[in-house]
Amino acid sequence: MTIAIEGLYAIINRISQTPEELIRLCKQLLRGGADAIQFRNKSVVSQEVIDLAEIFSRLCRRFGVPFIVNDYVDLAKKSNADGIHLGQGDMGVKEARQILGDAILVGVTVSRVDEAQQAVIDGADYLGCGHIYPTTTKHKPYPPIGVSVLEKVVNAVSIPVVAIGGITANSVSSVLATGVAAVSLVSAIERHSDPSWACKEIKDIIVANRDPICR
Repeated sequence: MTIAIEGLYAIINRISQTPEELIRLCKQLLRGGADAIQFRNKSVVSQEVIDLAEIFSRLCRRFGVPFIVNDYVDLAKKSNADGIHLGQGDMGVKEARQILGDAILVGVTVSRVDEAQQAVIDGADYLGCGHIYPTTTKHKPYPPIGVSVLEKVVNAVSIPVVAIGGITANSVSSVLATGVAAVSLVSAIERHSDPSWACKEIKDIIVANRDPICR
């Protein structure tokens, strides 16, 4: 599988859902057209979490979609993930590659141009930039950066940028106009009554914004 970060970058949050609910969500995201899936687990890496990650990894491979683990390098290795996504306070890019190998995809969260440029120097393959708009998914110690800062980040680097944070179907077009490679919607999809339909709606918007014929 050729690994590329573009289009719709979906995130599965392990919060209060049961394993069965999370597996169903993963299938819905894939059937809806997600182009990459990240598993975000902020609790202890239990055997249940490992089992879930392995299932997600197999499902993503079946659909030819990159599977990325947030934060936990060991979990990424055990689940045979295609990538790892690191925050500013997590392990460094080079150290992650030493553990997971050179073929692993490494993403880094940034919110400023200097962070983005440093991540490129460190060897990141893509950036997750945000939060763009106010979000309730994660507590943030700083205000939304908005599309103006996002565009500056996009123009400052040569690797793909994924926009994240408070994005909805109504704001996807404005975010895509900055030149980002992908958009990530969390609440707008996982809290929807039909996550698969929500994914399809976003994919249609992405295609319409990138294909002049569809405009």
